[in-house]
Amino acid sequence: MYWWYYYWYYPLPYLDPLAMMYTWSYIWIYWVSMMYYIEMFRAMLDMWRRMAETVFKTASAPQPPA
Repeated sequence: MYWWYYYWYYPLPYLDPLAMMYTWSYIWIYWVSMMYYIEMFRAMLDMWRRMAETVFKTASAPQPPA
């Protein structure tokens, strides 16, 4: 007597070309947008660094009154 059971690994579905095109375009757009946000983050850090350099360079210690 054979018992009916669930397979541990389900069979892979048919590779639909339209679904593959959709998945590839989604992954590509996600990657491009992440590169954009990473570059904008780096530009923001560089802007903050330049601002801090100018602020601390121009700021001087308070002088005692003469």
